[in-house]
Amino acid sequence: MAPSPVFDPRRGPRHAARIASAALVSSALMLVAMAPVAAQSVVVEQIVFRGSPVGSAGSVKLIAPGSVSAQSVTLQLGRVIAPGTDIATPAGVALVLVSEAGNRFRLAPDSRVRLSQGPALAR
Repeated sequence: MAPSPVFDPRRGPRHAARIASAALVSSALMLVAMAPVAAQSVVVEQIVFRGSPVGSAGSVKLIAPGSVSAQSVTLQLGRVIAPGTDIATPAGVALVLVSEAGNRFRLAPDSRVRLSQGPALAR
């Protein structure tokens, strides 16, 4: 008969304990990975107009969560944008946004993104 993959008497009880510990750690990591992600707002850290940093930019379109129409705004540095908002940049305007967790991302000129609303978005 073949030895059990978990407890091999030739390797001793320490081997079985290592296998059990590894299984427990992997299970814990899977639970952490499956935990829902909370929605996060972002802050406008940098605005770039045609390659030069500026303090504000006009004609940026924001669509608030639950709204169907876009609102054209002049976006200022430091503005907080709520989770679930659609952001559309006009030609020539790029944004650097920072999440509450410290993640930075760059929204290129003439592009659009929707900020995640967290687990409620995945229905």
